[in-house]
Amino acid sequence: MGRADSGPESGLGVAPMQTIMQTISFYSFKGGTGRSLALSNLARFLSGLGQSVVALDFDLEAPGLHYKFGLGSPRDSAPRIRQGFVDYVHAFYMHEYLGIGESPTEISSYAVELEPAGDSEAPIRLIPAGSSPDRSYWTKLAQIDWHSLLRTPPELPRGPLFFLETKERIREELQPDFLLVDARTGITEMGGVAAAMLADTVVCLLLSNEETLDGSREVLRSLSRTLRPPGAAPLKIVPVLSRVPTAKDLAGFGALPPEPERTEQVRDFLNELAPLLEETLSVPDVLVLHSQPDLQVRERLLVGSGASAADSRLLADYLRLAGGIAPPDIAASWAQQIIDQAWALVRTDPGAAGDLLTSLAEFVPAAAYPELLRLQTVRNAGTDALLRTALEWWRATGDQSPEAMWDVVADAMKQDPEMLKDAEKAEFAVAVWRGAGHSDPKFAQHFGPCLSESAPPTLRADVLLGYIEGGIASDKAVGMCVANLALSGRKREARELIDRFRAAPLDGATFVRDWAIATLDHSIALDLMDELVVAANDSLAGTFPLVAARVLARAGDKGAAVALVARALAGPDSPGVAQLVEVGREMASAGWLEAFRAALSGHPLAAQVLNVVDTPPSG
Repeated sequence: MGRADSGPESGLGVAPMQTIMQTISFYSFKGGTGRSLALSNLARFLSGLGQSVVALDFDLEAPGLHYKFGLGSPRDSAPRIRQGFVDYVHAFYMHEYLGIGESPTEISSYAVELEPAGDSEAPIRLIPAGSSPDRSYWTKLAQIDWHSLLRTPPELPRGPLFFLETKERIREELQPDFLLVDARTGITEMGGVAAAMLADTVVCLLLSNEETLDGSREVLRSLSRTLRPPGAAPLKIVPVLSRVPTAKDLAGFGALPPEPERTEQVRDFLNELAPLLEETLSVPDVLVLHSQPDLQVRERLLVGSGASAADSRLLADYLRLAGGIAPPDIAASWAQQIIDQAWALVRTDPGAAGDLLTSLAEFVPAAAYPELLRLQTVRNAGTDALLRTALEWWRATGDQSPEAMWDVVADAMKQDPEMLKDAEKAEFAVAVWRGAGHSDPKFAQHFGPCLSESAPPTLRADVLLGYIEGGIASDKAVGMCVANLALSGRKREARELIDRFRAAPLDGATFVRDWAIATLDHSIALDLMDELVVAANDSLAGTFPLVAARVLARAGDKGAAVALVARALAGPDSPGVAQLVEVGREMASAGWLEAFRAALSGHPLAAQVLNVVDTPPSG
């Protein structure tokens, strides 16, 4: 049962409702996922929400949860950790299996209460692994025969019942709202106890590599075979893809699938049919924890540190993870009291009202950010402040559909067309536009002109598709969309767009040019080559003669191709090296390199172009 008293006040001065103890295990198949750090940040979040927490370090072979909470080493001059869970399990094992000593009768003496980050946070108690790295710790750990503990006697092993009794002791003696368990990495019997036997929810941290995904899926599937307490609800699994680089980190790495597509691929992999159908997973989505390089230099907790989700993508991720774990009724009831307090202060102390909502946003972002945005609008905070709040809201919750968020983005783009040169702001703006349904006319009016050439091609393609579906199917928009779909490898969509507009009376030659380039460089719609030749002669010869020359060279019309090269060279707009190299390579492939040399004769770029054409392209 939950605590009988009203409990401590939250960090914002309101006593929330109480609940029964929920047990959440944090597991990872491989190390280096940030598992313990995620657990520690969740503990701080729940404490700030007025929920008392017990954190149990069950990673006995690589203990370290106490470092995350700033307790230091047991070797310090005044150590706070003198014993821990290894001592507790060791005492039971020695008594029950070897008849030595006494079995432990209580768990509370093995717990250490942490210093609160705020004046009125609910308590966090840590049950550390023990006095590691002291030699006595490893001696006791080595003396525990885990197989015997968990498997003997075969008819009724004592270990499973002992761990269930331990969980009950934690509930009765320490009365936490949440028990957070740091489970053992890999496939171990200890990990099975922590993940399946004790837990109501397993947060499984993944890395985006084949080894980790394969191993993690097998472990998660096997949890369905692990003994669960009688009457226990099915185990809830929350997969989290960790150490994910941000859009800025990936800048310069070429065309990569957008992050939502990558997480969908991981989800689909986890949910593939298992050899035993009853073990098939059914996870609705995969959460993300982005990388934050400075934590590799100086590790620290982000929740409760005063950091902002605008400054730390990882903090926003922790808030999103925590928001999916914290009981909605507790968070909503508590948040509404804070919101009411904030609005009551608006006239007399608007700064304090803003501070209240800003503090609330760290714990219940979905409730706080809309109110904070509304408050800033009332106070005429300015476009930059509103955009920052909207971006924090999106980071922390993933919510991209509110009209208020779109209004802020559209207004910001009108005032600063250059904002989309920032990769993350571009990603944010497109996500909000998607939430508006792909056809919001404000998007076409304000967002389209802001497209940045530095934005990823797949992002530009999505924007242009919405531009077209919104009723603005201009020659330039359709052509650019075909080009960016081709560059991002979305050949089927590019072909569908070509089929849709190849007979349409578009005013201009950009679409035909980009259709030609998609065919020549990406082998899209090769079966339409005869039709493309006609379009090249009709639409491209006068405007984009070198592209037309490439089409005719591919079609085998040597005379027309050479004539178009000569026209381009004689025209008022001198072509660049890259354009000439493209047509030169096309003609060389057709066996007409000498004709191309002749056409270039006397041109100031001839030597440079021919030198490149004569050099086979890399890759």
